[in-house]
Amino acid sequence: MKPTATAADIAWDALLELAREALPAVQVLDGPRAGEELSDDVLMVGYSDGQTPALMVDANIHRDMGARRREEGDIVCVLSCWSGDRDLAGRRRRLRELYGALDQALRDKPGIGGRVDGGWIGEEAAWTPRQTKDGSTMDASFTVHYVAEI
Repeated sequence: MKPTATAADIAWDALLELAREALPAVQVLDGPRAGEELSDDVLMVGYSDGQTPALMVDANIHRDMGARRREEGDIVCVLSCWSGDRDLAGRRRRLRELYGALDQALRDKPGIGGRVDGGWIGEEAAWTPRQTKDGSTMDASFTVHYVAEI
């Protein structure tokens, strides 16, 4: 990768591109939803609830005699699966399917499609079920971790 001040936006854009390719039936949003009509399955790349950041970057891990340095970052994502029925088990299965497809795409195209030096789903994910009178939703909050030599 060419030297740059940060690879954060490169990794973010690459993740959007890879997710849209890997999850063609999913509405992939750049950041949190902004009032647009949402489909049943939505992935928000670069999600923030206003209290936690959408992206965390550590760009001072290793310096190579001042020439290049290693940057690592975490892009916060939320994958949401909704249905107008009460079938929460079905939402969990759908979420697992989509989460697995994104994970596999990151494995099949290392470096988030070759745009950075490495990228994978982070170590922690939080799955949250919700039931309302309008249906059931299953959300997964997770990060995509990237590494870039900049």
